[in-house]
Amino acid sequence: MNVYVEPNRNFTEEIKYVWQTFAFNKTIKINFVDRPEQADIITGTTADSHVPVATGFYDQIGKGLFGFSNFFKGDGWIRDEQGTTDYLTTAFYMLTGLQEYGAATTDEIGRFRFEGSYQYAFGTITQNLVQECFDRLVQELPPLTGLSYTPRKSQVFLSHDIDTVHGALLQDGYYLLRNFKLHRLWNVILNTVLQRPDWLNMDKIMQIEDEHSFKSTFFWLVNRGRINSWEVNADYTIQSNKIQSVIRRIDQKGWENGLHKSISADTLKEEMGKTGFSPVANRYHYLKFTLPALYDNLEESGLALDASLGFAEAYGFRNSYGLPFFPFNMKKRKKYSFLEVPLNVMDVTFQKYMKIPQEETAAEIIRFFEKNKYNCVLSVLWHNTFFTRYKFQGYLEVYKKVLAYLYESGYSSITPSEIITQYAAQQ
Repeated sequence: MNVYVEPNRNFTEEIKYVWQTFAFNKTIKINFVDRPEQADIITGTTADSHVPVATGFYDQIGKGLFGFSNFFKGDGWIRDEQGTTDYLTTAFYMLTGLQEYGAATTDEIGRFRFEGSYQYAFGTITQNLVQECFDRLVQELPPLTGLSYTPRKSQVFLSHDIDTVHGALLQDGYYLLRNFKLHRLWNVILNTVLQRPDWLNMDKIMQIEDEHSFKSTFFWLVNRGRINSWEVNADYTIQSNKIQSVIRRIDQKGWENGLHKSISADTLKEEMGKTGFSPVANRYHYLKFTLPALYDNLEESGLALDASLGFAEAYGFRNSYGLPFFPFNMKKRKKYSFLEVPLNVMDVTFQKYMKIPQEETAAEIIRFFEKNKYNCVLSVLWHNTFFTRYKFQGYLEVYKKVLAYLYESGYSSITPSEIITQYAAQQ
């Protein structure tokens, strides 16, 4: 497929980026040509353009206006000056997360608020809107309608952020004491004394996942201690023999380990050097980051993959796209060199933020998966603490129900290393 994009415009590289993402999504080959007469598809502002570009959008973002209310008038699509829907520019806005650039709506720890997003405003958080943009292009653009596309069966990316391993003594202990289950409290105390903390449960997690032929990734903190009343780093020392032994065992079994960027002044590269292994993937602790600083920091670190792009307050698509992608560097007008794997489902979202009853949680997650059975890598974060039968009792059963659904529905799991291999073709 030969594509011409009008050159030397403030949208040229941006539109090429979206076409490249589209091509990978649809498993087709796109060649950019220098002259319109060579093209199957012409993209730009000329009268013969198959795909008109909303130039006003690019003028606006050039002035630093990023809020979605500047572009979405009445619905969730960006239109050109004649009122034609610009699917490529809409996809670009969503992929890049531009609504978060310089956002004024942040929560108590400085995170972009879901309530300040277009997904909240239009009720689209569970919709794979970028995929819809691409699908509509295929349906409405004659040079594309004759082509055959095979949807990808969605895969699942399972992960666990290891924030605490010693918390069972106080948190499970308090639960058992309050509920007069003193015999079980004794077991928690004994395991702590014998240095077998209940929440150092990675072998248990791997065994549960292995029963369904799944593998997952464990993200580890390298810094310890409380930062303030809201933010706490690890309660374990990653360099200890016990923790390093667990990390090695995870690796030997074929599961993976990653960095869980702590709340500290350390750079990503500095924290990578403290892990005791060679991480290729990261997730930010508390999902605390801002855009574009997140992307700039990752680029500087040399990490190949990040898995932080999700809302704590809601499940779904923070950037309205279901597949891993290379983010776009707005300053340099080209792709970053690392993959971003959006986070879709997190245990704390249901338990703490949305307060969905536990007995309804598995069904809620499964409905989301049913809605997105194709063209997604569905990312699930289940903390090691939620495998307890005490303070967070019941959430282990929720996870098992979700795994059973995934297995019976034919999903395969995918790890960071496998994602990097499969998706490198986008670069």
